[in-house]
Amino acid sequence: MKLRDSAVSGCSAALTVLRMMLRRHGWLLSLAPVSSVFHSESPGSPGAGWHRPVLRGRDTAGVGHNGTMPLARVGSLSALPPGEVMHVDAGASSYAICNVDGEIHALDGFCPHAGGPLGQGALHGSILVCPWHAWEYDCRTGTCAFNDEVRVEKFGVRIEGDDILIEIP
Repeated sequence: MKLRDSAVSGCSAALTVLRMMLRRHGWLLSLAPVSSVFHSESPGSPGAGWHRPVLRGRDTAGVGHNGTMPLARVGSLSALPPGEVMHVDAGASSYAICNVDGEIHALDGFCPHAGGPLGQGALHGSILVCPWHAWEYDCRTGTCAFNDEVRVEKFGVRIEGDDILIEIP
């Protein structure tokens, strides 16, 4: 079992690095659910619910004529009180939007550990906790609380009136 856990952890880290590298060049990689990894596993077994990578293609919609990153409206300040986090889908990507004492932060919506939906997690101060395996990330920096080398990608945020806008690649 330890060998399998180690292999899964290594695959997860490799997928995270691959997603970050592709995103820098405008490609989108998401994790699609897989009903089971092995045919003999039932939906409630340990391998069920794993994810496989899916390359969705190059995202160029909304890129300005001067090459700047486009802004996407992802919600309103009035709908995101301090101490709360929300899950947002914008284009082909998902984001976790955090309100830390009135300061808004936008992170990649998937946990690098196992692809959990960070926007459905809990916010404790500036620490965002993944709902799947309780991995913790500082939403101000994107850094994992357990390992400084593991990071969640951050995105620029702009507030215009009550609108929360994020820079999307």
